[in-house]
Amino acid sequence: MSAPRPSLVLLPLLVAGLLAALVLPGRAAAASTCAAAVRAALPTTDVVAFEDVPRATVTVRRRVGGVRVTVRRAGRIVATGSRTASGRGRLRVPLTLRRRPVSGRFETTVTARVPGCGRARTSTRQTLRRASAPVRVVGSRVRAVATAAGASIDLRVRSVGRRRVAGVRATLRDGRRTIGRTTAGRTIAATGTTTLTVPLTGTPESGRYVIELRAGASTRAVASAQPLTVTAPPSGDAAAPPAPNPPTADERARQRAVVSWTQGRYLDADRAGVQLPGIGTAQIVCRPDTQWIRVFPTDPRRETSMLTWTYRDWGATPEKALREALLTTGTGRDFNEGWNKFTPAEKRSTGEFIGIVTDRGPIGAPGSAPLAAPIRYRLTWKWDFTDPATSSCSASLDVLSQVDGAGGAPVRNAQVVWDGRETPVPPAERQVAATVVPGIGTLALTCQPQPDGLRRVVLDTPYGGTVTVRQAGVDETVGYPAGPLATDLGPNSQVQIDVAGGGSVLVSSRWKLNDPDPAQNSCALAAIAEGR
Repeated sequence: MSAPRPSLVLLPLLVAGLLAALVLPGRAAAASTCAAAVRAALPTTDVVAFEDVPRATVTVRRRVGGVRVTVRRAGRIVATGSRTASGRGRLRVPLTLRRRPVSGRFETTVTARVPGCGRARTSTRQTLRRASAPVRVVGSRVRAVATAAGASIDLRVRSVGRRRVAGVRATLRDGRRTIGRTTAGRTIAATGTTTLTVPLTGTPESGRYVIELRAGASTRAVASAQPLTVTAPPSGDAAAPPAPNPPTADERARQRAVVSWTQGRYLDADRAGVQLPGIGTAQIVCRPDTQWIRVFPTDPRRETSMLTWTYRDWGATPEKALREALLTTGTGRDFNEGWNKFTPAEKRSTGEFIGIVTDRGPIGAPGSAPLAAPIRYRLTWKWDFTDPATSSCSASLDVLSQVDGAGGAPVRNAQVVWDGRETPVPPAERQVAATVVPGIGTLALTCQPQPDGLRRVVLDTPYGGTVTVRQAGVDETVGYPAGPLATDLGPNSQVQIDVAGGGSVLVSSRWKLNDPDPAQNSCALAAIAEGR
């Protein structure tokens, strides 16, 4: 009897099995090659250093694109970041923290588009512990000062993660020898820095030293050690340097703050600030994860507004908009306006902000007390975050204030502020404000509570000029051969008047007059003018 023939149904299965035996090892090898194309890890095992400079190191073994890094702890996302296409080598990928990292086991996952492989994905696990104090010295150079009491150095110290840190102390070492130590701990506020004065034993020679910082009550607290270049005081310098002079009226009236950094070196170069006379301070910040102007009013019990005309261009369709940031009931103790259009921020951006910061008086009773003069500002920026290794940002903030005794072109202001909660119909004198602006004429603001009343700005001047009205996302400019220069004020608008031959006025307008409950109606007009 002959052997039975294989069933015709089984023949395809046998062929498929033989092919699989030949193909699967190849596929496995290809998958292994794809996975090995890109790997990521954290460049430190110190969780404090990671929080201070959150980034990952990505090793690329072939050209890839769309690199994205995600860092998790206990299954929760701690930080994320991304890069565009890149060739072989090591990449520094800056990360944006989603929450404050704490000691423990971290998983760093990287995904990327690999030609011929689709998306490759690998993960690396590392344990991060606290190995340094949450404080750092700003800069790497300091000058020693010789006084009658002996030599010392002043260190500007910041906190990691912008949090409050108490009991900060410093020790300066030359090798194993201690040559200086603070006598008491200092506290760093959450929003700034502090200065530590370190008395020295003798007068040091110029050279390289190590500064150790500790924080907290325990003398066994973990230290942060940083190299520090100390420059010896000039020979014969036996007196402390004179205290810096307070800013002059001119310096307070016209201020400029600049942020400028390149080659990804934004640490300690990403912010600058100015004073807002009578209102508080303003700070600009530009780095890959934060781009904004932030205002810190001195008295959070007063309503403060920043009405800004914004222009952003990120290489697509430019955007214009009028926006208001406000401190009032339930808004917190400060406010900000971001420059970015998207989150994470667009890779490239240029733009301009023109705005007025105004004091409206006590919260709940606007206009019922003397008001600080409004302040005009102009902000411009340009950044390129395409490649972290070559990223850059430049930004400048110019502030104009009315300050008694200041020289230069005269600055004047006018304000109309009333609220229906105080009185549904304010007295006539609170509906109008006027001031003489030297060199250009008389400026007047009017805000009447009647629905058909006037809400208007008038510059009574013999000169011609232009009037630009900005509302929503539209700005329109009209030229006039002679004055007066006037226009109605919208419920949410900004008006700029430029006078031929010099001089200008900027007006912010916010009002509401259509509420069935008159107590909910209000008006806030503010103008700042520069004469000639």
